[in-house]
Amino acid sequence: MPLERSAFLGPGDDAPRPHDNCYWLVPGRLLAGQHPGGRGATDVAGNVAALLASGIRQTPDLTSPGEGVTDYQALIEQQAAARGWQVRVLRAPVTDYGLPDAGRMRWVLDQLHSALEGGPPLYLHCHGGIGRTGTAIGCLLVEQGFSGDEALALIACKWQVMEKRHRAPESPETDAQRDFIRHWQPGAGAG
Repeated sequence: MPLERSAFLGPGDDAPRPHDNCYWLVPGRLLAGQHPGGRGATDVAGNVAALLASGIRQTPDLTSPGEGVTDYQALIEQQAAARGWQVRVLRAPVTDYGLPDAGRMRWVLDQLHSALEGGPPLYLHCHGGIGRTGTAIGCLLVEQGFSGDEALALIACKWQVMEKRHRAPESPETDAQRDFIRHWQPGAGAG
């Protein structure tokens, strides 16, 4: 069941964010951004603690093996357990700058829909939070009733709160990723 469009329309920082390179698609439900253990991350434990403090209880990870990121699964599970919380790290690798097949996108979207429908709050990320993450967010918005171009415009609005927006001015990153959103059909990849 799609949410009201207004649920998506606030700025990406209309609720406190755990770090400067993420945005809330729906405050308290769905956060999107960069990998908490990405290249250059100096405080992975602090990044994980901030995600948990923001209410995040599941993290679909779109990175592929060999991307040079620090695996944070044991760390987030330990920190959550110390607080008596359950947390899930979900893996759905997609090649950097690439596109998932329809079945993989369907699986990711099912996780996002679950968070929107009252499941555990979720932090979707790839390495930089730009291309693969933006592609999944765009397809989710299409499934929520936005056109592809409306989805891209909303992502551009949310993107304005990202610290990296001057280095990486557009999400998703590639023409192919943007076209994937424009051509996504609600329910694609099911079955």
